[in-house]
Amino acid sequence: MAIALSNSPVAVGQILADKYRVVRVLGVGGMGVVVEAMHLDLQKRVALKFMLTEAAAADSDSVARFVREGRAAARLQSEHVTRVMDVGRLETGDPYMVMEFLQGQDLSEVLVAEGRLPVDRAVSYVLQACEAIAEAHSNGIVHRDLKPSNLFLTHRSDGAPLIKVLDFGISKVSHREGDDPHAANMTATRTMLGSPLYMSPEQVRSARRVDTRTDIWSIGVILYELLTRESPFQADSLSGLIAAIVSDPPVPVQSRRPDLPAPLADVIMRCLSKAVWDRFEHVSALVLALEPFGSVDDAALVARIVRMQKSAGAMVVEQPRPPAPSVSEVSVGRSGEPHVVGATLEPKR
Repeated sequence: MAIALSNSPVAVGQILADKYRVVRVLGVGGMGVVVEAMHLDLQKRVALKFMLTEAAAADSDSVARFVREGRAAARLQSEHVTRVMDVGRLETGDPYMVMEFLQGQDLSEVLVAEGRLPVDRAVSYVLQACEAIAEAHSNGIVHRDLKPSNLFLTHRSDGAPLIKVLDFGISKVSHREGDDPHAANMTATRTMLGSPLYMSPEQVRSARRVDTRTDIWSIGVILYELLTRESPFQADSLSGLIAAIVSDPPVPVQSRRPDLPAPLADVIMRCLSKAVWDRFEHVSALVLALEPFGSVDDAALVARIVRMQKSAGAMVVEQPRPPAPSVSEVSVGRSGEPHVVGATLEPKR
C-alpha cells in the first residue's frame, strides 16, 4: 500500500512517469523532497527530487530555480558533480528531477560521527570538491551555497572515497547565448541566499553581485570546519553572525588546531580575507597551494584542475590589490584621518 508523505507531492510505492517507483524518503527540506526510486525497466536505483507544492506556491521563482539547478548540474561533466539524468513534471504539475543515487553521508554527518579530520583527508576531500567547482566556474556558474552538507562522501567501486558536490539550486549562472536572460536576476526577491555560516561578506551584502571568489571563501570555511569542527565566526544570533562575517576577523585556525602546518593555516586564512582581491583569484591557484597537504594521489587531480581553468581562460596568476587612491581622491576628515572620497570601504580585517 502506498504511504503518503506529509508535505510531499508523491507517496511511497507510487509509480511516476510510468517508470519510477518511489521506494523511500531520503530527505525533506524547506523547498523540496528527495526520495529513492527504482527505474522499473532498468532495475536501477535513482534519486528523485521534488518541489514542495506549498513552496512553489509561496515563491513564484522557486520552480524556475529548480529547473535551473538541473540545467546547471547537467552542464557539468565532472565525476564530482551529482549527475542529473532527467527533469519532468508530475500530473499535478509539480516539477521533479532524476539524479544518480548515492550511498554514503555528507561531510556534516562525517564531522558529527568522527570529529575533526586528519589534515590529508580533509584537504583531499576539499580538492575533490574543487574540481567540480573549477568546472562550474569555467562554465560561468558560481555555486553560492557550498557547505559540508552539500559535499557528499560516497565511494568508487574500488572503495576509494569520492566527494560529490550537491545542490546548484541557488547558483549564479552567467548569461550565455541560449540562456534565459532573466535567470541571472531570478534570485532578487530572496532576502538571503545561502547558508550564513559559509557566506562571504560580499554575499551577505548582495548575492547577485558576487563572483567566483565567494565560493573560494566558502571552501575556506569548509576546510576550517573539517579541521577544527568549529566555525571561524561565532555569534549568539543570526544578526550577530552576519555582523561578524562582515566586520570581525576570523578566529585564527591555528588557535583551534595548533598542530596545523603554518603554510596550510595561511592558505585557509587567505581564503577568508574580507577583501575579495586578497583571496585566491581562481580555484586553480587555491588547489596548487593545497596540494602539498593532501594525499599522494591528489597530484593528478590538481593538474587536471589547472589545465581545465587555463583552457577556460582562468590565469593562475593572482589578481593584484587595486592601486592606492591618488592624492586627488583623498581628503581629511574631522578626526584628522584620511579617507577615500566616493569609495566603498571594505571592513577592517
